[in-house]
Amino acid sequence: MTPKAVFDVGSNSVKMLVAMSGGGTMGILADEVRICGLGQGLRVSGQLSEEAMERSLDALEELVDIARKLGATDMRAVGTQALRHAKNGGDFLEQLRLRCDLDLAIISGEEEARLSFRAAGASLGPRDDLLATFDVGGGSTEFNFGRQGRVEDCFSLPLGCIPITEDFFGEDPPVREKVDAALKALHGELSVLSGKKGILVGIGGTATTLGSVQLGLDHFQGENLRGLSVPLGEVDRQIELYRSLPLVDRRNLSGLHPERAPLILAGACIVRAVMDRLGSRELLLSDLALRHGLFLDLFAP
Repeated sequence: MTPKAVFDVGSNSVKMLVAMSGGGTMGILADEVRICGLGQGLRVSGQLSEEAMERSLDALEELVDIARKLGATDMRAVGTQALRHAKNGGDFLEQLRLRCDLDLAIISGEEEARLSFRAAGASLGPRDDLLATFDVGGGSTEFNFGRQGRVEDCFSLPLGCIPITEDFFGEDPPVREKVDAALKALHGELSVLSGKKGILVGIGGTATTLGSVQLGLDHFQGENLRGLSVPLGEVDRQIELYRSLPLVDRRNLSGLHPERAPLILAGACIVRAVMDRLGSRELLLSDLALRHGLFLDLFAP
C-alpha cells in the first residue's frame, strides 16, 4: 500500500493532503496549507495575475515535492472558484503540468459542496440530524443540506473573502460603518437561505480560524476544533476585534495564522450573515474540509 496525495487549488489557498487509505479510512501523513491569493483582483480583471499564479505554482512545486518524498505516486488535483472563472485559467493549468507534472480538474460549485459535506460527515460522525454545512472560501461559499451522509440540497454562491475584502475593507483598520454595510449586503445576497434549516456546521479555514481564536491556540489543533461550538456572541466579538485592529496587529493574534489576517474580517462577516439567515445561535466546526472529502471519494469509498 502506497500513500496517495490530493491537492485543492482555491481562490485564496493551496492545500495538500497525503494519506494512506484502507477500509474506508485515511491515515494522514501530511496536511499542508499555503495562502497564495490566486483569486486576488480576478473579479475586476477577469484574469489571474502573473504574481498570484507564480505564488500558487511555487507553493504547488513545494507541496508536490513533499508528497513525492513521502512516497506518493498517485496524485490528484482540483481547482475551484478562481479557476472556474479566470479567462487565463488554461495558462495556469499548462504551467502546472510543465512545472509539477500534475493535471488539475476544475470542479463545479455543486461538486465542491458535495465533497465538503462528505468531509463534515467524516469529521462529526454519523448523525440523524439535518445538517447545514458551509465552507467560506476566497472566491465562493458552498452550502450543503443533508443527513446521514446523504445530500438533499447543495449549491455554491459567489461570495468569498477576497471580493468582500476588496469591496468593503480597503481602510486599515476598517470603520464600523463598512462592517455594517458588508453585513447588510451579505444578508441580501444570502436570501436563498431563507426558510432553510439544519444544525449549522462550518468547514474550512475561515470557520476553524474562528475556533482557533476562540481557544487562543498557538497552532492548528484539529482534535480540539472537531465539533467545537462557536456561539453567535463569539463571532460578533471577533468581528469587532478584527475591525478594531490594524493589519499589523491582527497578524499577531493568538489562533490567527498571519497570512489569514487580511481576509479574516470578511470571512467572519460571511459566517455572521449565514448564522443570521439560518437563525443559528451557534456554529459547530469540522476540522476536515474539501481535500479530505476528495481523498475519501477517490481512495477510500
